[in-house]
Amino acid sequence: MNTLKKTLKCKLLTIFRGEFQRVNAPNVWLTNNTGIGIKVAVIDTGIDYTHPELQTRVIGGYNSIGGDSYLDDNGHGTHVSV
Repeated sequence: MNTLKKTLKCKLLTIFRGEFQRVNAPNVWLTNNTGIGIKVAVIDTGIDYTHPELQTRVIGGYNSIGGDSYLDDNGHGTHVSV
């Protein structure tokens, strides 16, 4: 792990220690889990499925407030997903 990553990890651990412990993150980090094969659902304002980092990863969506599109009209859902 490079120095920048180590520094950022230390800072995050300091700031979010309780939250990381609550979701058992340190034990997962020890397994070198890459996340391959893990699916994540985001409930938010929608998603920009044309975003370069997401266009090959989004497998669907649902608009719970009406309409056919789940395209993000706000930006927050996309920000959370990236």
